[in-house]
Amino acid sequence: DDLNLGRWYVGRHEQNGCEFLDFRENLWLDSGSIIGGLLALQSENLDVAIVNPRFHDFDDADQKMRTAKGYGAANARAKFVISVINLGHHWGAFLVNTETKICYLFDPMQLSSNLSTLKEAVLTVVEKMLDMTDQLDYQVIAHCQQKDSTSCGIREL
Repeated sequence: DDLNLGRWYVGRHEQNGCEFLDFRENLWLDSGSIIGGLLALQSENLDVAIVNPRFHDFDDADQKMRTAKGYGAANARAKFVISVINLGHHWGAFLVNTETKICYLFDPMQLSSNLSTLKEAVLTVVEKMLDMTDQLDYQVIAHCQQKDSTSCGIREL
């Protein structure tokens, strides 16, 4: 098959096909690649809703919430709500199972500081957005550890 390297859409998100060439283990993935990958996952799985990863970039609580809702996760009735957020030159992920009320946190470097940041992001924004404040149990995914300094984005997706 031929890959369209020009402009195309994953849902309503504009993506350049050439950005998918970034999906290599030894290359840092930018936000566009991460969002495109998440939206592609969502388009193939009806039980998945996406939290806009860029919510974590803001300091203001209202701006965080507005941005987090950007891809409709607050209005979705999905079983799984996921995102991958930039932790400062590193990607981390969370998945909320809305039926079991378990939030899985994943940092491919397994650093407690990154896991704390992920949990705080879910506690302060995602729980409120999903109307699940103080209802989630948190579990850390402790396998699939990163062995280099560049493959965190691939491991997240």
